[in-house]
Amino acid sequence: MKNERTDVKVIGVGLLVLYAVSIFFYAQMFRHSGGNETRALVLAVLFAVCFAAALVVINFKEWGRSLLVGANGVLGLYLLWPYLVSVEDFISASNILITIIVVLFFGRSSISALFQPGSVSVNKDHGHDPAAAPTPGAGATYSRSILVVDDDEAVLKTVRPILMKQGYGVLTATSGEDGFRIAKNQTPALIILDVILPGIKGRDLCRKLKEEPATKDIPVIFLTAKYSQDDIRAELEAGAQAHLTKPVNPKSLTAVVRDILEARKEKNNV
Repeated sequence: MKNERTDVKVIGVGLLVLYAVSIFFYAQMFRHSGGNETRALVLAVLFAVCFAAALVVINFKEWGRSLLVGANGVLGLYLLWPYLVSVEDFISASNILITIIVVLFFGRSSISALFQPGSVSVNKDHGHDPAAAPTPGAGATYSRSILVVDDDEAVLKTVRPILMKQGYGVLTATSGEDGFRIAKNQTPALIILDVILPGIKGRDLCRKLKEEPATKDIPVIFLTAKYSQDDIRAELEAGAQAHLTKPVNPKSLTAVVRDILEARKEKNNV
């Protein structure tokens, strides 16, 4: 997800520049237009809305992403309409291309998940990129089971149906010791941990899992109420692939789980 977050920022900054140029262009056209003031004014306003949305998008606000996609959808339709009658100039053609790219990129579910509370970038500096996660040995059957370790039954009852709806088998444990035992015996495809657990604490359990030959290759996601940068850094240093913040956000949870497991599966098939 780190690459996608970088893509969002780079594209967002690029859009700010393009939208600023377009606003200036259509503002000048409005001032000097000979009978086409309405179209120039509408386009200037639409690009101003897109500019504001892009400004919010680079700060990963969901409402900004939704506004950017919606505004570009309207903008694209408005720009496309004259093509049913005549050929527009190069500026209009390039603007249509921009709107298509924006809608397709920012409308993706994996990009949408980045704007939901609870998602966090994966830290490649600590060697926890999902694509670089260890994979099962050659010829191994790819597991679809996920182990959730949390002493809060309400969290387990929330997470279990979300994962099962995506086709995963769900194992649960309410203590660090039980979680380690189940992980060692069942070898799930992925483990979701809370930080605060009875007995072995979450980060200590993660370190123990990474030291155990039978479980060291299993990616770990922390799902916790802790959200400070120090907490997240400590989790990544303990061996986790990602961090999600409670309360559970279904979109973020399914997107992060899917990204990590698909990256593992693809690497295993290489």
